[in-house]
Amino acid sequence: RHQWALHDALTTGVPGVFVNDAPTGAGKTLSWLAPTISEGLDTVAVYPTNALIEDQQENIESKLDDIDGGDDVHLLAVSSDTLQDEYATEYPAAESNGELLSYLLRDAFQRPETVILLTNPDIFVLLRREIYHKRIDGINLFEVAVVDEFHRATRKEQNTLLFLLDEMQDADTEICRLSYLVFLSATPDEELAERFDAALSAPSSP
Repeated sequence: RHQWALHDALTTGVPGVFVNDAPTGAGKTLSWLAPTISEGLDTVAVYPTNALIEDQQENIESKLDDIDGGDDVHLLAVSSDTLQDEYATEYPAAESNGELLSYLLRDAFQRPETVILLTNPDIFVLLRREIYHKRIDGINLFEVAVVDEFHRATRKEQNTLLFLLDEMQDADTEICRLSYLVFLSATPDEELAERFDAALSAPSSP
């Protein structure tokens, strides 16, 4: 039921904030993955640890063949480790992590596929605040933001993510395309739900 509920939420064209607190193993990843791919919605997914990014990369890759449109996905897993190892070899001219990210997002959005970026809070915040080498317009092209295990973030990280995501979603679409915010957690938390409603401009739905 929770998968269909989120599917409907992401395919109606109505912006909003959505919280999926289904238990571990209930298919929360597929609940956002299938509709974003079928609708061609470029998505940034934020995970609390690099290990979880790796796990989710494998998990998503294993599901692509079974999803309508899964053949047309450009999946990026970005952490400080992958920037220094995998992507540094692809872009040897880059002189900083910021330049690497600029090249990655530039090339990703020039491709015809749906872009899915998996990353961690630190890199997402740096991208959004444009602390890196130069302005990275690609971060403004994502239409969906997914935050997994939000309850595991520190209070400061939670506040920062909520502020930046709300700012992005509330901006004019010519400036930022973000329309849907999805929070995933296996631990229901009434206090967090109240904070979503208080911090974010768009309507929130469980």
